[in-house]
Amino acid sequence: MRLEQGAAGAAWLIGDRGYALAPCLMTPLTNPQTHQEASNNQRHARTRSTIGILKGRWMCLDTAGGKLLYEPEKVCRIIMACCVLHNIAMKRGVPLPPPHQDVRPDALLGPDNRLCVEVRQQIISRF
Repeated sequence: MRLEQGAAGAAWLIGDRGYALAPCLMTPLTNPQTHQEASNNQRHARTRSTIGILKGRWMCLDTAGGKLLYEPEKVCRIIMACCVLHNIAMKRGVPLPPPHQDVRPDALLGPDNRLCVEVRQQIISRF
């Protein structure tokens, strides 16, 4: 709720195309028309891939239906700790666990609204 009200400032959640675009939730463009838009989709995909790798290595990130049931500040510290530990594991040659299918309930699809599209375009124009 606080994110939807702009409490995070210039920060957004990212989701795949299964989620509806919202002011606080950025999704990839369905049909990118420019190089900037295509680059945005590529960066978006890399970020989601990174999250998938972290979820595969650290089960604490892949529980409770995809939700960490803590305050946002604590969630940030947990994710940062997982990133640091992942980097240490990579430097020491610890293999990644085999990939698993991401299981989540069907997302509600909704139409892109004008404000959300404008926010996404502002993000894209920064790069």
